[in-house]
Amino acid sequence: NEQRMSIYCALIKEYMLLVEDLGTETPYPAMKRSVKGSMMSAGLTQEEAIKQAEEILTAEQAVFWRAEQDGIKVSDDEVKQYIQENIISKVASEADYDTVSKVCEQEGITFEDTIWAYENSYKVDFIGEKAGISSYEEMESYKEKSVERFQASDAYGSYQTVLDNCVKLIRDNVTDKRTLKEADIYYE
Repeated sequence: NEQRMSIYCALIKEYMLLVEDLGTETPYPAMKRSVKGSMMSAGLTQEEAIKQAEEILTAEQAVFWRAEQDGIKVSDDEVKQYIQENIISKVASEADYDTVSKVCEQEGITFEDTIWAYENSYKVDFIGEKAGISSYEEMESYKEKSVERFQASDAYGSYQTVLDNCVKLIRDNVTDKRTLKEADIYYE
């Protein structure tokens, strides 16, 4: 429905502005987008939404870490090409594309922006392809094992600190850009 899509597009725009202000080396914009989105669309409480966001972001980070450990290399250009060819080109041919695109434009973004806002999720899928994973079940298992390995690594501690700091800022509803930029919410 157009009203829900309008709210979703506004959420994506907020995410994009946070990325513009804070950069891509922090999970804060994605966490905030995920928490707000889950609360709005699934009716989760803030705590439930935070837990879900932590699980999603940790799985993504774990897959990135594992890919690096296993020698699976994916460049930013390869990920962009993968998204363009496998996601955007398919979405653009769907029947409701024009309607959704118009709603997005009313919020000052493009429909493609809603895809790019989830670039890390698509990067996970691309890594899965490069790892030879061919089913949803295999990918879920790969993510689970990646999280287990990641949590046992030295890298996990600093990652968890960053994530904990993001959670605290979200719980405290901190919106001041300077405070966010100065917070310990950046990957090393």
